[in-house]
Amino acid sequence: YVQVEQLEYPLLRSFATAKDHLTRQISQPIRVTIHMDCGLSGSGEAVPVTYVTGETHASVLSDIHRVADKLTGHSIDRRNLIIRLLKDELPESNTARAAIEIALFRAFAEAHGLGLWETFGGAQNCVETDVTIAITSDAVEHAREKYSEGFRLFKIKVGSDHVSDDIARIKQIKQ
Repeated sequence: YVQVEQLEYPLLRSFATAKDHLTRQISQPIRVTIHMDCGLSGSGEAVPVTYVTGETHASVLSDIHRVADKLTGHSIDRRNLIIRLLKDELPESNTARAAIEIALFRAFAEAHGLGLWETFGGAQNCVETDVTIAITSDAVEHAREKYSEGFRLFKIKVGSDHVSDDIARIKQIKQ
């Protein structure tokens, strides 16, 4: 069966992009958990961002509930068949599909005693990732903190009211 829940996590730092009117203090992902007959499960989360995908929390929840029954009865080993079904059923709901697909891959990995990295080829046991630096007053401090933690790839949000502020922030972070 499929379980769906809307969660709320406090952010460790305020977060803002050029599209935000206020800084965000919380994240509200939607979690999908696929429970298999054998007692194992896999979960996936995704956060609707209306100005990016056009989806809202309500639309994502509705879309997941609409296809939940169609996800049952399939072998987890046929996850690509389920993903094609999702593309047909939810062509405009990228966030809902992402949460469900992550849950499918996690359920597959769990059923086969694999880590996700092994499920996706196992070529590496670690992946370098980036950190996003928001448009906030502590952006430079945040970037320096993350650099000291080992991050070397930074996605720096721009689009503040004055381009010169963005340029100054980027130059400070680059130092």
